[in-house]
Amino acid sequence: MRPRQHETQRERMTNLIIVIGAGSLALATTRVEGISLSLLGLVLIVLGLYGAVFSLKHYERNRRHVAMLKAIGKKRLELYPQTELDKIRRQAKTLHSASFWLVERLPVHYLWIGLPLMVSILGVVLVFSK
Repeated sequence: MRPRQHETQRERMTNLIIVIGAGSLALATTRVEGISLSLLGLVLIVLGLYGAVFSLKHYERNRRHVAMLKAIGKKRLELYPQTELDKIRRQAKTLHSASFWLVERLPVHYLWIGLPLMVSILGVVLVFSK
C-alpha cells in the first residue's frame, strides 16, 4: 500500500467510529427501553480503543513509506548533487515554518488518535452514568 492509501483507510475508520459513537449517544439520550447504557458504554470503549490502535498502525505504515522515500531521495542527492534539491527543500521548509510556526510541531497522528479515544471516553461516561 502507498502512504496515501493508509491515510484514506485511517480517515474512513475514524469516520465510522465517530458515526457509531454519535449514534450510540443518540440511543443513550433517548432512553430506549431494553438498551443497557453500561453495555453500550463498553462497546464504545472497545470500539474507541480499537480505532486508536488502528490509527497508530496506519501511522506506523505511513512512516515506513516516508522513510523509504527519504532514503531514495538521499541516494538521488548523492548521485546528482548538482541538482541542489536539498537546498530547495530547506528553503521550502523555512518558508513553511514561518507560516505555520504555531502548529508545526503538533504531530497530526495525535489528533487522529484523539478522535477514537474521545469515543472511548464517551463509553466510560455511559458505563458510569445512572
